[in-house]
Amino acid sequence: MKKTTLILVFALTLSWAFAQSVDIVEAARTSINGTYKSYLFELPDVEEKQAEEDWKKWMEHFNAKPKYDKKNKLWYAENVQISQLNKTPVNVYASIFGEEKPFKRTSVIVWFALEENQSLLDADSLKAKGDSFEGQYARDILTNYAMNAHRSQAEATLKAEETLLDEYNKELKNLQKDQDDFNKTIEKSKKT
Repeated sequence: MKKTTLILVFALTLSWAFAQSVDIVEAARTSINGTYKSYLFELPDVEEKQAEEDWKKWMEHFNAKPKYDKKNKLWYAENVQISQLNKTPVNVYASIFGEEKPFKRTSVIVWFALEENQSLLDADSLKAKGDSFEGQYARDILTNYAMNAHRSQAEATLKAEETLLDEYNKELKNLQKDQDDFNKTIEKSKKT
């Protein structure tokens, strides 16, 4: 139990340290409706499936239910109320894609857009809004999501390792029982 607690504390500390160093790159990138300001960041050692599950859970913080567009390989949530980002609801689009080689990592690209004309954080206002309160709040939202995804991956890894440890402990117990049986057989053989 002590080892498990120690491992969990270590994993959460790494998650916190990772979140403090999330490098979010702002640039104009093409989305399904045009070219808009986007936020790109990587989640090292996080599997794509885990990142997608965490994205769905993260969007629930804003009472949003993201859907997946298979054709465009894009997660989207419409009419999301993020008051610090904009007074009216925004649409949130996210592209999440993973790589296994040469290292396991997942990249995430996120766009925030107004419903009526997609102009909240468009490419033309990239420089103007880059350092704005809205831009900083968007980066904060994504940094928190990245921290959450990394923590979830660490917890999943910990759970898998605990399961493996349990299997090894069962195997060790069986080997100890076999050894005891062999020792008893040896003692019986010596007596006869």
